Parts: sequence; C-alpha cells; structure tokens
Amino acid sequence: MSEASSPLAAFRHPVFTVVWTATLISNVGVWMYGAASAWLMTSLNSDPLIVSLVQAASSAPVFLFALPAGAFADIFDKRKYLIVIELLTTIVSALYAAIVWLGYANPVNLLLFTFLISSVWALSGPAWQAVVPQLVPKDDLPAAITANSVGVNLSRALGPALGGAAIAGLGIVAPFWINAASNLFVNGTLLWWRPQRTGRWKLQAGTGIDLTPSMHWPAPVVAQSIEQDRGPVLVTVEYRIRPQDRDAFLEALEPVGAERRRDGAYRWGVFEDTAEPGRMVEIFLVESWMEHLRQHERVTNADRLVQECVQRFQMSDAPKVTHYIAAKN
Repeated sequence: MSEASSPLAAFRHPVFTVVWTATLISNVGVWMYGAASAWLMTSLNSDPLIVSLVQAASSAPVFLFALPAGAFADIFDKRKYLIVIELLTTIVSALYAAIVWLGYANPVNLLLFTFLISSVWALSGPAWQAVVPQLVPKDDLPAAITANSVGVNLSRALGPALGGAAIAGLGIVAPFWINAASNLFVNGTLLWWRPQRTGRWKLQAGTGIDLTPSMHWPAPVVAQSIEQDRGPVLVTVEYRIRPQDRDAFLEALEPVGAERRRDGAYRWGVFEDTAEPGRMVEIFLVESWMEHLRQHERVTNADRLVQECVQRFQMSDAPKVTHYIAAKN
C-alpha cells in the first residue's frame, strides 16, 4: 500500500493531527456525558419512561437541526462558526456540571440541558465535515474522512466506559466536568488554527443589471377560466424574419432561452418552417398554468431588453404568442 493511499496518510499533516486529537477528546467527553446523564436520571427518577426521555432529548436535535446546521456551515465562515458553537457547548456543559455539583439537578433540568448540549453538538456536525478539505490536500482527503470515522467510533466505544469508571472513582459529577473541560481542547485548537487564504473568486452580484419586474408581458387571452394546477402548458412565439437574418436572429434568441428556463420552463426550443423561410417558432413548456402566470410576474427589465434585441428582427408588428394546455377528458 502506497503512503498516499494509507489510512494514516492524513496524519502527515500537523494541523489535521491536532484537530483530530482535539475532536476525539471532545467526543469522548460527549459520550461520557451521555452515560452519566442516563445514570443520573435513574437516581433522580427511576420511571422507565422518564429514563428513556434522556435518550430522546439527546437524539432529537440531530433530526431537528441537521438541515439548518448544513445551511449555517455554508453561510458562515466555518472556523468562526465552530468557535462560537464550541464555546457555547463549553458554557452550557460547565453550567450543568455546576448544577449537578451543587445538588440542584432534577429530571426537568437534566432533560433540558441534555437537549441543549445535544443541540449545539448537532449544529457543529456539518461544519466539522465541511472543514476537513481545509486541513489536508485533496490526495489525502479520503484518508482524512476515514480517520474521522474511526475517531467517532473510537470515542463512542471509550466514552461510556470512561464515564462509568469516572462515576465509580470520582462520583456522578465527574463526567459532567470532564465533558465541559474536554471542549477546551477544541476551542484552543480552533483559535490556534489559521486556514490558508486563497486569490477566491466571488460570484457576480448582478451589479448594473435591472432586476425590477417589468410586467411587460400581456395577460394571456383565454376563452374560459382555467384551473391553476392544469398543465403542462405549451407556449409558442411565432416570428417572421428576413431569411438573411437567420443566424443573427438565432444568436440573439439564445439568451431568451436561458431566461425561459430560469423563470420556470422545463423545455425550450426553436423551429423553422420548411416551406416558408423566415418563419421561426419558439416554444417552451411549463408544468402548470399557475407556473406560467408566475413567469409573467418574474420577467424583469433586464429580460425585456434581451427580448427587444430579438424583436428587432421581427418584420411585422409583433411576434404572435399562442398558449396551449394539455387536453384532458
């Protein structure tokens, strides 16, 4: 096995090694807390239903916050986001350790703090996964992902065992303090680590483009009311151009096709009459009548300028627009 393909390849990079070690220690603390919280609940209230709620309070945040956590990891600077999350974890964990130490623990605050600690932990998960590519080069990324999985499973095995040993040797409060202290390693690591800066390309924000709705499309002519969810809808736009303008016309029409798709069309195309040169028909399909009405609302002043570039090739007054809707019994 080559060094590059070895599962240990990621540990050649000091930053990854330090972060991996710190997260392992932190995760061990989390699992120690989980074991201790279940143990504590049995001494506070031995009702099986109440004891089972500890696990529910611990697992629920994963389902509740998985999607928002992924969005936050994309929106915010990952390092700064993790610093805030891990600091919150440390504060909440230390606060409940003090509550247990002072003898104020009860089933209600145990469930509440278990939920809170699990929530901040769940909010950090996607960000930790997303930060891995910043710790190792691309060639060692598979090894880093494997090492992280090993670390999670290792902490899951060690945490409850060490939690039980700490309770037996130091008392029930020990795992709660250890969990709070274990996060200090992660906080220190994140403060120490400085991601390498890159000559980053930013998406254009549309500066100078008028995205104000133009509302210049006339309302479709209908003979009777149409149910909003009926569809699909076929729209045709017939142009009459000079045959010698064909290539220039088709080139000008391409941005219109992009506009139709952006505004909701799932199919777009242009056809030319084989019997009458210069007769061109643009077609596009949308899912429903409501979706087509929304297209009328979405069209912008910038879109209007694009369409005007096409219509200057039109020989008659204006292109002929026709609407068709799927016929159903």
